[in-house]
Amino acid sequence: GNFEDAVAIMYTVIGEIKGPKCFISGSDLESIHNEENPDEVAPFPLQEELGEILSSVMRICNKSGRFGLSLLCCQLLDLELQVDEGNNKVSEAPQQSPPGSLEQTLFRVICKIPQNEDVLVSALVALCGLGCSSNAVGLYEMMRSPNEQQLNDTFSTGADECYQYAQSLAVKTESSIENRYESTNVHIHRLTATAWSLERSKGKISQKQIEMLAAATARTMRCCTDAGQPETGIYVADLVKNAIHSRQSGPDSSVRGAVTSFFGFNNWSNEIGKPTDELIQHDSVLSETIRAYRTNGWIDEALDLLVSNTDFAKSSSSEQWIQSTNEGLRTLIVQRGVNEALTLFRDIDSDKRNSETFSIIADGLAKELQWTEVEDLYHEALKGGHVTEHLALLTMKAVAASNSGVKMRVLRGIVKEASRVAGVDSKQWLKSRYWYLKQALPYHARLLMWWNDPSTSLDEELDMALQQFHERRRRALSPKDDVIKCILHGALRYIHETDSMEPIQSNEWLNLLLGVLNEARYSKLRDNHKFIDDVSYAFRALKGNAECVDFVVDAVMRGVVVSDTAKTEALTAAKEAGIATN
Repeated sequence: GNFEDAVAIMYTVIGEIKGPKCFISGSDLESIHNEENPDEVAPFPLQEELGEILSSVMRICNKSGRFGLSLLCCQLLDLELQVDEGNNKVSEAPQQSPPGSLEQTLFRVICKIPQNEDVLVSALVALCGLGCSSNAVGLYEMMRSPNEQQLNDTFSTGADECYQYAQSLAVKTESSIENRYESTNVHIHRLTATAWSLERSKGKISQKQIEMLAAATARTMRCCTDAGQPETGIYVADLVKNAIHSRQSGPDSSVRGAVTSFFGFNNWSNEIGKPTDELIQHDSVLSETIRAYRTNGWIDEALDLLVSNTDFAKSSSSEQWIQSTNEGLRTLIVQRGVNEALTLFRDIDSDKRNSETFSIIADGLAKELQWTEVEDLYHEALKGGHVTEHLALLTMKAVAASNSGVKMRVLRGIVKEASRVAGVDSKQWLKSRYWYLKQALPYHARLLMWWNDPSTSLDEELDMALQQFHERRRRALSPKDDVIKCILHGALRYIHETDSMEPIQSNEWLNLLLGVLNEARYSKLRDNHKFIDDVSYAFRALKGNAECVDFVVDAVMRGVVVSDTAKTEALTAAKEAGIATN
């Protein structure tokens, strides 16, 4: 089946646990009551099958790449099963596991349900799919601990295989998406727990509380989308929306209503939730929903969402829907091109635009090389006070590509405005943005720096690179890649331009290169073939034979496939230094 149907089934099962208890008979939901005492609720009838149901749902979500939804089902089930913890002793997660962590939540759920080995396998697959391999390793080892010996006997070979795979991934450097989802999980945990508590509370919810929930929901949706799991954010928003609705409309007395009110089946059945009403009236939530839809490829739906919901702003301030409008412009550029977006931009009142609005249109125009329109947009933003550094840099590229005869004067005017926005003087701004400008404006960058003499401009650039290198080292920061390349090119230029190298200068360059490479040990340049070739050549030319060999050997040991040029340099250096080679 598809993941929407699978999650809908899981929601129905969770609804049974929440009560009144019920069971599924075909497509009907029937209540189980004690005939003598109608208020007494029968025991949860699907308890023995819970592990099989959960693992099946998780497998379907994992198969479709919705790993976040797979774990969300576990988190929601964990919340619902908490009410029964007093009747059964549940194993506790290790103390080092922080509250709400992925391992802790999954550990609790797996320990609470029977037939849990398939749930463990599905959880390990989801964690690896999200890049959280270290969490997968931790969960498996928690389940394998001596305190959980009763669980060990039921482990399938699938769990062992997942563990071995997770271990192979965990030995590598943790990726940014892993850290991103771990922080995302914190937001999901807090928001789902809040929605769970809200649904069980009494009394009306205040407008202030709704605003706080909307801000938290938007933040969670943004984190989910950034982590590559936009549907998870949409489902979480739907949970919050229905929790708010339950507090405002009061409890539903019917059995079907009791099962569906919290999860919104009465409105959305087995579709992905669409946050509406109280939540969607907040610009932050609407904008993140549009963004999630666009990220998931639902372009038409995202545009429909914008058009159908911005009517709420009729009696509100004109700034209410700026974020949503900006996301709508991004979506329109993807769907119909920048010219359609530009038409909509022209129809937007000036007080409903902000700096981001101008940058979005400028990015779209720049991608299609419509440089004249970029310049026009910059002047419009300048009049309205919406210039950003990003827009200024794009406009500088536009000016450089134009046929204007006064390019330098225009460029210096843009530099002045950009430095004003950044809050620094023009000279300082140019130094901090020089390496970007050099790539974007190869000819004009040195002229903006007033390096007008071509015979000395490279030396002036090298002096600036050395200043920036020493400044970042003083602040315990890694040097920028452009600075590293500039210093290396300075060494190569020295080698090529000097007929007979003086030992003192050679030693200075050698020590400088060693210092730069040591500071840049985490730079991706160290895996670049051209960079390895240049460094190995420079080391050998500067009589650093041992350093040349060490550098190339280190690259090989890190798994880099070095070129024949670098190998030849290393072998020659080893021979000259009397270093044995295999």
